[in-house]
Amino acid sequence: MIILDATTKSLTVAMSGAAATTNPDFVAAWSDDTGTSFTEGSTDGVLNGTSQVTLVAAPAASTRRIIKTVYIENKDTAAVTITVTYNNNSTLRTIAKVTLQVGDTWSTDGTTDSSGALKQTIGAINLATVTGTVATANGGTGSSSTTYASLTANVSGILPAANGGTANGFTAFSGPTTSTKTFTLPDATATILTSNTAVTVAQGGTGLTAGTSGGIPYFSSTSAITSSALLTQYGVVYGGGAGAAPVSTAAGTTGQVLTANTGAAPAWAAAAGATITGTTTSATYYVVGTTSTSGSLTTASISNTNAVSYNASTGALSAVSHVSSSDESLKTNWRDVKPDFIEQLAEVKSGIFDRIEGGNTEVGVSAQSLLNALEQAVITGEDGKLSVNYGGAALIACIQLSKRVLELEAKLDQLSKGNQ
Repeated sequence: MIILDATTKSLTVAMSGAAATTNPDFVAAWSDDTGTSFTEGSTDGVLNGTSQVTLVAAPAASTRRIIKTVYIENKDTAAVTITVTYNNNSTLRTIAKVTLQVGDTWSTDGTTDSSGALKQTIGAINLATVTGTVATANGGTGSSSTTYASLTANVSGILPAANGGTANGFTAFSGPTTSTKTFTLPDATATILTSNTAVTVAQGGTGLTAGTSGGIPYFSSTSAITSSALLTQYGVVYGGGAGAAPVSTAAGTTGQVLTANTGAAPAWAAAAGATITGTTTSATYYVVGTTSTSGSLTTASISNTNAVSYNASTGALSAVSHVSSSDESLKTNWRDVKPDFIEQLAEVKSGIFDRIEGGNTEVGVSAQSLLNALEQAVITGEDGKLSVNYGGAALIACIQLSKRVLELEAKLDQLSKGNQ
């Protein structure tokens, strides 16, 4: 009888290894004693390899679970070893460790075979205390003395592989010297890779025992790998075609690009393209345009009649007209100019001036002085210099002056009517 008297105690079982085909079954029966009543219960299931499986779970609080019996049947195709443990809050104490042959059933009453016969085990015998001769019928030799065969003097021939030999008289192995090591070989007739010869391509190797320093291995055929010749330092490697070794170009020089040659090896050449040089020549330069918005620029155009151009000496940009995007749907956050905009505008420094760079005589305003009246029309460049949106500033000034003119005309009209 086994009693579980705490909520941390249970009965568990585990196998020494995975089942060959089928895990053993189990059935357990018990009775719960609360002190005032008895309640019977049972569980059943299967074992799960080396994992601990609960045969009888822990009882509820204030309850003693009295285990009546447990049955575990080996339904596997090979013998299994099971260990039944008393599990006290993960501390395992062995109750029984049994090896069950195929069809055997272990229970708390003993172990039975597949026929239901109770199996009995006699304790171990100390052969050192046995006297006399054990007959061959009882598993002995029938002799009080033992003669051992000499493998060199009494055994001839080669032990076949079926009897644990090598079937070869010229094979010897060396290996571990301190403990048993396991070497797994394929379950097939195969050649063992050794250091005697190079691993072939068919075996997943290269078949090479050496190669050219600075070269690379390549497939010289579908089943052979060869080393290429020395490749040029800083050169670009390119293929030579089926069966041919890869080669490299000569090393290029700074600024060169690699160019293709139809039917021939690529070669280094100077990079082609326009060279940009600064100029202050007083001449007309045209702005080049394209209809493409992405990709490579292959064709560019200029207008024959309404060309946009600039003068490199004066910096003047010329066009038939200049149109700014100004649709109201593109704008938000409208605000009025300063109430004293016109008064501030009258203070802006303006007139005729000579430009320091280039010496051109021009008309305009001082961007700094325009900041007080209309700072939004003044743009700061990457170099910190200020520029003016003359078109926007002029139109705003015209509109504000028009409003002021209308106001003055209205006042004059009122004064005129008052004097009549």
